[in-house]
Amino acid sequence: MEMKKKKTWWNTIKKFKAQPKGYCLPRKVEQIQNIVRLAERDGTRVRAVGSGHSFSDVAIENGFLLNIKKMNKLHRIAPQGLSKAYQKSKRN
Repeated sequence: MEMKKKKTWWNTIKKFKAQPKGYCLPRKVEQIQNIVRLAERDGTRVRAVGSGHSFSDVAIENGFLLNIKKMNKLHRIAPQGLSKAYQKSKRN
C-alpha cells in the first residue's frame, strides 16, 4: 500500500486543505483494515476522500485520508450482513 506522509490534500477549488498524518492509497481490503487499526491505536480518524470534487470542508482531517482509486475488485462481506462491496475503479 502506498502511504504518503506530509501530503497536502486540496479540494477542487483550492479553498480547503488538509494535512493528514497519512494519505493512504490501499489496493486491498486488508490494507484498509490496517489503516483503521492504526488510526484507532493512535486515537485519530480515517476519512475517505476522492479526487477533491467537494466544494466544502468535508474531507478536512488531521488523521488519515483514504483514497480507494487503486482498488478494482469485487469482494464479499458477510459479517455485517452485506452481500457485496465494490472497490471503486480500475485505474492504477
